[in-house]
Amino acid sequence: MTEFEGENVISKEMTIEIADELLEKIGEQAAIIKKYEDERDVLINRYQQKISSAKDICERNCFQARETIEYYSEQLKDFAAANLPKGKKTVELPSGKLSFKKQTRYICNGEAVGAKTQPLIDFAKRSAPQFLISTVSWGELKNQLANDGENVYYKETGELIDGIKFEQLPDSFTVKPK
Repeated sequence: MTEFEGENVISKEMTIEIADELLEKIGEQAAIIKKYEDERDVLINRYQQKISSAKDICERNCFQARETIEYYSEQLKDFAAANLPKGKKTVELPSGKLSFKKQTRYICNGEAVGAKTQPLIDFAKRSAPQFLISTVSWGELKNQLANDGENVYYKETGELIDGIKFEQLPDSFTVKPK
């Protein structure tokens, strides 16, 4: 609380001395604010430089590690493909697992289908409203879809979804070290 707070100083009764004293106090408080803002800016600048430097160091080192992982993963992919047990999609090794997984993609007008894809929204409104929130709950609805190799249909009713096509992608390959 300042020394003037609570005083009822009416501008008509204010003297030049009181006005000058208040103006001086405002100047002092403005100087305090400027000092702290300047200190803040210096600290922010110093830490932004350190953060930027840390990000650069991380990116350089992580890039090299990612390149190494990618290189080894490609070699392991060939090994796993040649050594898959019959009918299995995973090769287990003492240090982890090498797995293949079927990948699929639903497309509409050449673009990947998502919650905002209009033909999907139209279908959900008409036949699967339980998957509508403010948009289509694509992650959940996707599990209820089937395909005939190209066309996509709703498993529950067999209804084709106009405008949505199915595309088989190459299997994904994952390396999971223990």
